Amino acid sequence: MILKRKYRYILVRSSGDLDAGMREREILSEVMKVIGELEYSQANPKIASQYTPRLFTIKVNRGYEENMVLALAFVRQIDGKKISLCSLKTSGTIKSLMLYSRKLSA
Repeated sequence: MILKRKYRYILVRSSGDLDAGMREREILSEVMKVIGELEYSQANPKIASQYTPRLFTIKVNRGYEENMVLALAFVRQIDGKKISLCSLKTSGTIKSLMLYSRKLSA
């Protein structure tokens, strides 16, 4: 029997605009510096979707979302630009985060 992996999604807001290509590579490498390679490989973070240049969603394995939120708080610089990342909400579905992000922009 094959078990389905469960994921958690984290809605993140950055203090500055980031383009999509730079965001994934640079943010995830900074997160790996904070939490280490072993924890990073277990969390398996991915950028799931982008709502605005400052608002995006990260997908992580269930059980590692708290570590990812803490790691995002320690990211201070991306590609030479000072930046801060703030996790707004954690959810089990992308749909609920999309609805929440619409409330923020309204």
